[in-house]
Amino acid sequence: MSDKAPNIHCLLPRIVDYSNIFDWANGILGRDFETTKLCLLDSLEHCKADKSPKHEFLKAYFTLHLDEKAYKIGIIVDRRPAESIDIETKDAPASLPTVSSSPLSVSPSPSVERLQAALGNGGKSVTADDRVMIPQFGLRKDPDGLATKEFGSHVTLNTLTTHDITASMSAPQFAKLLEIAHQIMN
Repeated sequence: MSDKAPNIHCLLPRIVDYSNIFDWANGILGRDFETTKLCLLDSLEHCKADKSPKHEFLKAYFTLHLDEKAYKIGIIVDRRPAESIDIETKDAPASLPTVSSSPLSVSPSPSVERLQAALGNGGKSVTADDRVMIPQFGLRKDPDGLATKEFGSHVTLNTLTTHDITASMSAPQFAKLLEIAHQIMN
């Protein structure tokens, strides 16, 4: 038997992979389903960046049981404003211009409106880009470095750990959960 990891791009990519939630889920639920159903969630960490805008994300740790071997896998899941920001009004009244007692009155700039929309403030919404980031070969030790590269220093706020393999969520179940969350939140 070879010690080489199996070629399963949605779990063990040959390079660092940044995938849209739906592209990743299609691999998990589609072409690789027979293998990915053998991949079980061990723990899930809710993390938050230390510096503004204090981005929150998840680190998910799985074990793939395949050919009498166990492959330890780590991924990152995050939500961010989509590349092409499309701010839409949610039946909220238009904001009135800011009135100031000083001779110079400052109105919110487009970047402030974009930030407010991304944060869900101001009665506006923004299309989100939910993505999965997988280190090269899915190596479990690498999500910390990848998270630090993407978001800077961060802390773990909560951890959910599964101790009973029979009660653990499979990768296809996790992928479906992410799809549903994306549809509800957008």
